[in-house]
This record gives sequence, structure tokens and C-alpha cells, in this order.
Amino acid sequence: MVDQVIDLAKNNERFVIAITPEGTRKSVAKWKTGFYQIAFGAQIPIVFCSLDYKKKLVFFNLPFYPSGDFVADAPTIAKYYEGVVGKTRGITPII
Repeated sequence: MVDQVIDLAKNNERFVIAITPEGTRKSVAKWKTGFYQIAFGAQIPIVFCSLDYKKKLVFFNLPFYPSGDFVADAPTIAKYYEGVVGKTRGITPII
């Protein structure tokens, strides 16, 4: 599926997709990396968004271009979500 979305992104002048990095509505042990693989493969940025239920605010970050090394980029991604309080649970570990 990642390759299909990369093809869609590359073959369309305008392309936007919203993906939850957990990949599901259930609790998971760590994030799935498809969102990252799509952005890197299609050479498009990731715009991180958070829904802070405690503060009742939605935040969008500046575009982030992945390096291709998820482990190296994970701390930068995690920093964006520091202090964000989700609706039913805290932030799932990235890796």
C-alpha cells in the first residue's frame, strides 16, 4: 500500500493525505512507519498535527522532510508531541 500511495503522490500535482501514525484506533506498542515511508519515498513533507484534548487546541507544525532514517528522525518527531494530551490515552511511543 505504501508504494501505491507514493505513486499517487508522484503522479498528481496536488496531493494531501491524513494518516494516523498508530495506524489504528486501538492502543499499540509503537507507531507504524507507513506515513514516514510514504513521505520519504514521494519526497514530500510531513506536517505534524496534534489534537490536545486537555487544552482543547489543534496544532499544526511546519513541514518536516524525513531523512530516510526513521530511528534518527524519531526524536525530532517525538519532541513535537511532548506535553500533548490525547482524548483517551497518552502519546504512544514512536519506536
